[in-house]
Amino acid sequence: MSELISKVTDFIQLNKMFDDCRHIVVGISGGADSVCLIMALKEYVESNKLPITLHGVHVNHGIRQEAENDEKFARDLCEKSGIEFLSYNIDCKKLAQNRRQTVEEAGRTERYRIFSEVAGKYEKSRIAVAHHKNDQAETLIMNISRGTSVKGLCGIRPVRDNIVRPLLCVTRRQIEEFLQERNQSYVTDATNYDNDYTRNSVRNVVIPYLEEHVNKGIVNNIASLSRNVSQVWDYIDKQAQKAYDSSVCTQDTQTVIYIDTFSEEDVVIRKAVIHRCLVEMSGSAKDIYSVHVDMVEALVNNLSGKSVDVAYSITAVRQQDAILLKKKVGRKETENIELTSAGITEKDTREESFNISVDLSELKDSMYVEINRKIYFADNKDVLLKGIHFELKDNNENTIKYYNNAYAKMFDYDRINHTLNVRTRQTGDEIRISKDGMLKKMKKELIDRKVPQRFRKDVVMLCSDNEVLWAVGVRRGESRLVEKDTSKVLVVSIDIG
Repeated sequence: MSELISKVTDFIQLNKMFDDCRHIVVGISGGADSVCLIMALKEYVESNKLPITLHGVHVNHGIRQEAENDEKFARDLCEKSGIEFLSYNIDCKKLAQNRRQTVEEAGRTERYRIFSEVAGKYEKSRIAVAHHKNDQAETLIMNISRGTSVKGLCGIRPVRDNIVRPLLCVTRRQIEEFLQERNQSYVTDATNYDNDYTRNSVRNVVIPYLEEHVNKGIVNNIASLSRNVSQVWDYIDKQAQKAYDSSVCTQDTQTVIYIDTFSEEDVVIRKAVIHRCLVEMSGSAKDIYSVHVDMVEALVNNLSGKSVDVAYSITAVRQQDAILLKKKVGRKETENIELTSAGITEKDTREESFNISVDLSELKDSMYVEINRKIYFADNKDVLLKGIHFELKDNNENTIKYYNNAYAKMFDYDRINHTLNVRTRQTGDEIRISKDGMLKKMKKELIDRKVPQRFRKDVVMLCSDNEVLWAVGVRRGESRLVEKDTSKVLVVSIDIG
């Protein structure tokens, strides 16, 4: 087994590229990279005796005069190797004009559309393309030059959805050496040497200069950087998802970022969330750079009224309690979400507030209070609270064992003001956070518990005057606790649907 095949095999297995796979659609242009790819995959499948079928797919872009020869070369190679060959012709220049893209962009978009169409004909299929370490280095250099976030430093991923890149572990030089060892020819695209294209100038001018004057291992070093940053980004992305869920609300062509929870996040997480918002609103990550993210992030500490124009006709406006991202439609902007001094007012079928007084002075055994209201409960924004049970129990081990969980809390019945309220939050509400009596504003507690602002009105609370004994699904206060000398235990449990 050659060194290249060994590297590619290890890389495939490390990234689980073909686990539970039966068909691989291989993009083959006829160039060195794609020829190496299809040869390596054929050897990998056969040496491991895998039940996988290869399908070579060639896309003729209709640009170069040599395109017909390229297609014939790719066809002959596949037929000689016993691999199914499919070819497609596209008018790349016309597509670019219709889509208002560059010829390069239009060609790439259409290639992947065709690859996906072919892969869709088979169950358990993957699409394999021939990006290698030099492509990775070129991508990172271009991203850095244009201005990028941490995500842009991840570069090309080995696996993205059903697209795999088995050659990302080897350099262009190693590919050419492998083909030379096998006496395998390939076609050369003359446009690869046209430095009018940005990527070509990076490939033919920038990287050779860096290799000669800075470090000959620059390609491997950049590829290593990409792998390391990808691991960092995966962690950031997980944290950003949590922040997005608690701070962001989307509605039509507008996105709202709630400041109270968002401002407490680390700046790295804030920027990741903003980048995601901009990508979702624009429908593309292209042309969204770190400068755009920074412009929006700067609004976190600005006063109300400040606005900035970002990309794709998106405007960011700092409101009193939120940053509002608006997408312009033609010359008209969509109507703003109504803002109040308390923040964003969203259309909701739920009541704004409720308050039920419960007299427990005559409680003998149990009581059931019907509620029938959608509430916020432990990160779930859509739980139906049917009602609440109030029960008197003896203070023993069984009571403590079975009635102290997320759905039920215990209180010292004799230490309770026998009229309690089941209601939503009110101004001045506090919760006891320590046994020595320390109180905390309930609003601050909800913020610290990462309850999204738009759902705080849906938190149901058991209260004694303005003291919150239990914010259901959030936390129980540290007062009216069951002690050793407690005689009767009041068990409060929720009935949810």
